[in-house]
Amino acid sequence: MAISKARKRFRVFLGMMLALSLGFFCTAAFFYIGLKQKRIKMADMAPALFQIDIYQYQALAMLSSDDEKLRIGKSLIQKGVFDPVYGKAGKEMIEELAENGHAPSQKTYADIIYMRMETSAEHRTLAMDYYKKSADQGYKPAQERLAELAKADTIAMGDTRP
Repeated sequence: MAISKARKRFRVFLGMMLALSLGFFCTAAFFYIGLKQKRIKMADMAPALFQIDIYQYQALAMLSSDDEKLRIGKSLIQKGVFDPVYGKAGKEMIEELAENGHAPSQKTYADIIYMRMETSAEHRTLAMDYYKKSADQGYKPAQERLAELAKADTIAMGDTRP
């Protein structure tokens, strides 16, 4: 009795998934035993685990739309609490989207630049450029942010007219 090509492919797929599952199990068991026996320290493993996690997010982003990539980038920035490499990876992802002309990413990247503690005139100008690029595409949140910043500038210069 002959097996169809689709069934063969499915069996190969299942075999690969089984091999990956066994590999994951063996790796997890190795690390668990190493941690219990004090041969491996969690502090030594953390950077590698964080980097693997970032690779997973980057692979997911490759298969996603621009809006989903932006969400992933924001998520990585939030995880920057755990390790700065998350924040850096998220910022780079959002910066790339902004450079490619994605309006929500341009606004988000401008927010990141503008909210930095050491904001200089150069950073402020760069942030304003990204706000303008996003607003020029008709992105309402960027237009509103530009209006807020313009109003704040007029108040800061002493002009209190509405």
